[in-house]
Amino acid sequence: MTSFAQLYFNHYNQNEGDLRSATISVISTRTLPALAAWARQHATDIFPANDLNDVQHFDRYQTHRLFFDFEDYYRRLSPPETHNELATLLQNTVIYKAATPEFLLGYSGFVIHEFSGLTSYIPQQDFEYLNVAYKKLKWTIAVTH
Repeated sequence: MTSFAQLYFNHYNQNEGDLRSATISVISTRTLPALAAWARQHATDIFPANDLNDVQHFDRYQTHRLFFDFEDYYRRLSPPETHNELATLLQNTVIYKAATPEFLLGYSGFVIHEFSGLTSYIPQQDFEYLNVAYKKLKWTIAVTH
């Protein structure tokens, strides 16, 4: 599985300009319960809406953001003394990850400063329908119960 991901990434990474745009990861789902237990224990419920622009995002919308780097987000929700444990859990969960430095900058893209290999939705006031759906996910239930 990782060999395919490496081939995929290498193909795009050898290009130039906007053609050098890729993110890919291989995830082990067996470790997600431990990651959810960590989040349940260490992450707070409140994320300031004003801070959304500071979290690494992975979408090209002009007016809003929906997909954020998991580790960048959860580090902001948790005490610094728990970050090493989070990093270890992510190393066990993300089997392979790779990202180019930028993603389609010429097409409303973004610079990639943080890339943990996982993304997360962050509930937002403007997207109540997404918030409702997010609350139904097994991940959200595992983190909140």
